[in-house]
This record gives sequence, C-alpha cells and structure tokens, in this order.
Amino acid sequence: MRSVNETNSADWNNLFGYCPRKKQPPDLAGAEKYYQAALKIDPDYRGALEYYGELKLMNNDLPGAEALLARLDKACFFWCEEYSDLKEVIQKYKSRKQGLSALALLISLLSSNEEEAACGCFYLSRSLYGLWIEFIHDKSKPAPNRLANSSR
Repeated sequence: MRSVNETNSADWNNLFGYCPRKKQPPDLAGAEKYYQAALKIDPDYRGALEYYGELKLMNNDLPGAEALLARLDKACFFWCEEYSDLKEVIQKYKSRKQGLSALALLISLLSSNEEEAACGCFYLSRSLYGLWIEFIHDKSKPAPNRLANSSR
C-alpha cells in the first residue's frame, strides 16, 4: 500500500493511522499524524474522526474524544456507525474510570472508618457488576472487520 503513496487521500491516511494504533506496542504519535492528515484533507471524514477519538481515549484525553464525537454528530446527518461506535467506546471509558474511582475511594475509606468503608464497598460492587456485564456483552459480539468497510 505504501507503494501507491496516496498521501493526498483521507482514506489512505486513515488506514495508515489505524495500523500503528493497533500494533503492539501501539505507536500513538505516529497514528495521530496520519489521522490529523486525513482530517486536514477531509475535516468530516467519519472513519478518521472515529479512530482519532479512540486514540484520544488511549491517551486518556476524554475531552478530545468528546470533541471528535461532536464533530461526528455533525458529519452524520441521521445515524452512522462511526458515531455509534465512538459513543459506545466513550461510555465504556467513562464506566471504567468510574469503577477505578470507586476502588480508590474504597481504599481511602478502608483506612478511615468501617461505616464509610461499607458504603464504599456497596458502590464499588455496583460499579464492578456493571463492568462485568459490559465485559460479557462485549465477548458475545463478533469482532467487526473495520478495514473491510471502504467508506471509512
């Protein structure tokens, strides 16, 4: 694909952003350059908006991901898969952060008093249950073949 060298194509840049973001370990800085190039070429390119939003979350940049979701909302006239996918990823990110916050609260409460620790345990158990349900739900879905969709 590099031999084609279509650097002026939003699709080409989006695909070249996807690869370094998904490799192990991910090259987030390298991927970001490609997503930015894709969006410079086509500011409403839905695939790059979604994947760049996912990259923002990998960098713990929730406001950045939410800004890209807002741009996707404008780029999608009614409904589009990219908007739905990024919104779901953001919700899961927030849920995980909430569970980690609950765990930190519980640890601090355990060192203070038993009554507050009991409340913290209840809150934590509800958060962890929600995360467990999400985990089970995710495992039951087939993995999408995102690169096969040429509209991205």
